[in-house]
Amino acid sequence: MATRISPPVLGKGKNYERFKQELLAWREITDLSKAKQSIAVVLTLPENDETQIREKVFDQLHLDDLKSYDGLNVLHFCLFTYP
Repeated sequence: MATRISPPVLGKGKNYERFKQELLAWREITDLSKAKQSIAVVLTLPENDETQIREKVFDQLHLDDLKSYDGLNVLHFCLFTYP
């Protein structure tokens, strides 16, 4: 029986390094396919946040990049370079 655990949420009070560590831990236990992992993470990013992080990701990355086997690394690079 598969267990679905939601990806971690990036929220106020959590810095990116902590979020990254939680993502790495989540990646180890999730049964979600690698092609869907980054999409699941992006959909947990805050909407209408002053940082506009979710909007930035969707503006800068194509869905095909997120759906790739290496999508979490692509997403990490996008988030890491966010001002």
